[in-house]
Amino acid sequence: MVGLGAALFSLLLHWALVRWTDREVSFSMRKVSWKRVRELAGFSFYVYLSTTGDHLRFYTDSLVIGRVLDVLW
Repeated sequence: MVGLGAALFSLLLHWALVRWTDREVSFSMRKVSWKRVRELAGFSFYVYLSTTGDHLRFYTDSLVIGRVLDVLW
């Protein structure tokens, strides 16, 4: 719940800063291009795969070391 609250606060803060910087920025569902939404979803899928790969690369060694030390002791 704290993470969700922080994310919502961050979203509102960013929106306020964008509006403060450029008063003409607006959001409307009529302006949404579904082609662009699909493009962003496809991009975010590859970002997710890349992030998952980084987590596996950097944190798998801890699991291996923990397993080996458990076996040795």
